[in-house]
Amino acid sequence: MYLPGRFSFLFPVRRVNNREGAGHLLGDCMKFYAGIGSRETPIAVQETMRNLASALGFLGYTLRSGAAMGADSAFEQGADRNGYPAHIYLPWEGFSRRRFDADATTRYILPGDQRSFGEKWARVAHPAWSRLNSAAQALMVRNTFQVLGFEGDTPSDFVVCWTKDGAEAHTSAQTGGTGQAIRLARLHDIPVFNLYHNDSLARLSALVRGK
Repeated sequence: MYLPGRFSFLFPVRRVNNREGAGHLLGDCMKFYAGIGSRETPIAVQETMRNLASALGFLGYTLRSGAAMGADSAFEQGADRNGYPAHIYLPWEGFSRRRFDADATTRYILPGDQRSFGEKWARVAHPAWSRLNSAAQALMVRNTFQVLGFEGDTPSDFVVCWTKDGAEAHTSAQTGGTGQAIRLARLHDIPVFNLYHNDSLARLSALVRGK
């Protein structure tokens, strides 16, 4: 089992089994986080994301991400290398060569009947929805599920990301598509930890440890 030493501060003492029988560290319910960010995330930060995804998977968190190159793929790889669960939301079939699979540990998920829920919040969060083409709108709908889940009843506990401007609440043109998820998180009081900032891991640790 891969347990990166630099993330040992994230681990509590109590160990219990999760629903699937793997020895994860869990609370009383399933826990989710969105692991996302820029396609231009620096290589060193991508490795941090892989290690962090492994650490959070061990703690019982299920990754939510979006299959894009860069940050999304790094988080997915980190969860996958130890078989930790991941829900990867696709804007359309075949995006980044991923295919819908409802049964695998790493689940590739299409909007299906939940698209109307995703689009409702995508419209609220995006400052120029009507100017987006259909492909861009599909990408924004996907971001809704990363942050809120399929129906909004299991929102992510937090968002971990990297963007060029370090945005965690207020977005700019440099935030890119990740800004949609950050805006959604702000609307729902979900904390955002941008790895652009040197103190982001310490702040995430405080949240995970309940301080």
